[in-house]
Amino acid sequence: AFDGAIVITWGMLSKKIPRGQPWPKALASLMRWAPDLLVADEAQYAKDASSSRGEALMELSYVARRRLLMTGTPMRNRPMELWTLLHVLDPIAYPSFKPFGEEHCGVVHRRYGGKVYSSYRGVARKSELAEKLSRVMLRRRKCDVLTDLPDRVEHIRCGSAPKGLREAWANVKRMMMEARNADEVSPDLLRAFTEAYQAVGLAKVPLVLEILDEIR
Repeated sequence: AFDGAIVITWGMLSKKIPRGQPWPKALASLMRWAPDLLVADEAQYAKDASSSRGEALMELSYVARRRLLMTGTPMRNRPMELWTLLHVLDPIAYPSFKPFGEEHCGVVHRRYGGKVYSSYRGVARKSELAEKLSRVMLRRRKCDVLTDLPDRVEHIRCGSAPKGLREAWANVKRMMMEARNADEVSPDLLRAFTEAYQAVGLAKVPLVLEILDEIR
């Protein structure tokens, strides 16, 4: 059994796959591991239950003994965005979206062509919702905790660019200049930008490992 911590990005956790196909290897491995504690930073990324991120977080939460979600914006626009996070924290109290939507999302039912369509883009029973959130949410504003934080320390580390990186970015800039008046972005430009961006991230890995060795 693995005894330790695993840090994984949202992208690796929720890599898009065709519906009905097995989960990505990263998520499948974590589900077999069944972590004792699941910590999700920037949890608002998974607010949409139908998105690959939302589905991945919910699946992983089912095998984790405890769940901790961290976010500065749990609700960006409307209460419907809260349900996925609440379901992850307490699937027994929030087993499905519909009851939550009927109670707190100002549902509007409209009939078109013999079918009834429901919109959950409103808000209702705000005081009751606030009381429910107080059971699972610990809110801290910057002004409340700023004096408890240590002074900010910045370290600037310079590293050498890997072979071909400067040329790759120069190529991206050239393609962007050529595409200024284009109606749409070409797949070649998107591919070149993604590859150059990933190369920058990989170039930072040795520096990050050095810092980790120093703070151990």
